[in-house]
Amino acid sequence: MKILVTSDWHIHTYKDFPNREENIFSAVEDMFSYCNDNNITAIYFGGDLVHANNNTPIKVTLNVLDLFERMFDKYPQINVFAISGNHGLGEKSILERANNLISWVQILSKRFSNFNCIDMGSWYTSDTQDTVVYGIPYLEFKEDFDKALTIQSDKAAKSIGKFKTLLIHQTPDFPTINFPMDTNPNDPRYKVFDHVHCGHIHKRMPITEYFSLIGTPTQLGFDEGGLQVDNGFLVYDTETKKNTFHKLDYPKFVEVKEGEPHPPNCYVRELPNYVPTVTTASREEFTEGNSKDAILVSYCKAQGIEDQATIDVGLKILSKIN
Repeated sequence: MKILVTSDWHIHTYKDFPNREENIFSAVEDMFSYCNDNNITAIYFGGDLVHANNNTPIKVTLNVLDLFERMFDKYPQINVFAISGNHGLGEKSILERANNLISWVQILSKRFSNFNCIDMGSWYTSDTQDTVVYGIPYLEFKEDFDKALTIQSDKAAKSIGKFKTLLIHQTPDFPTINFPMDTNPNDPRYKVFDHVHCGHIHKRMPITEYFSLIGTPTQLGFDEGGLQVDNGFLVYDTETKKNTFHKLDYPKFVEVKEGEPHPPNCYVRELPNYVPTVTTASREEFTEGNSKDAILVSYCKAQGIEDQATIDVGLKILSKIN
């Protein structure tokens, strides 16, 4: 059996990037179309369907409902199995309410029979009932997630003879990330599952043989790798236990130096060519005993700001602050 795996769509009305909402809708249509053309009937979704929490614009709400209505009408054989992420929530995500969160995933599961919320649950995703997907929604506290992982791994251990996948939306421990980690991909509890697919981190990559970051179908912003990162979706094969990446070609977010040519089909931000002079400042220049004026002058020195007119403006503003 083959399963399409995707995550972190972050649907929103981005005022600075007006076509991004259209791009992600188009990418979703591409994924449903791929499933139809390749006899795939299950889509696993790893969280963060919309970008905002309690203040999702009405326009976005209507567009999302319209999107899924069109997709399920056109492809009634396809089912989505989804967990809630840290975006699209209507309340704090804690373990006590994890199986019934107020979230966008819950809303869609109540609206469409083909959309299934698996927060702290499990679901057969094949007609023969030999493939099961388990889900843990994003949980704000690391301790809650640890307990949730024990609950789901214990359930999976009792399911003999089934192919088992786990969807999570947390921060795993791996070398190239600078955020506090929530879970260790080498935790033995994960070995109960044939594969773990993790949303939340927008970088697609395998971490262990059975633990993978899903990545995003389109880039969200300028901190997501520019031209060096390809975005798309995964197709997981339960027979080979391998993911295959499929690229989607949508505009990337690229930074260029001022005056350099802009890459085509990209959101571009120009960076100024000015490089500030770094001047060494001593710790003593920033102690509590110094006056506010002295500290501001020391800060300007440390930043390489030597223009006295600029410094005078800062001192004038500072004089008006109590």
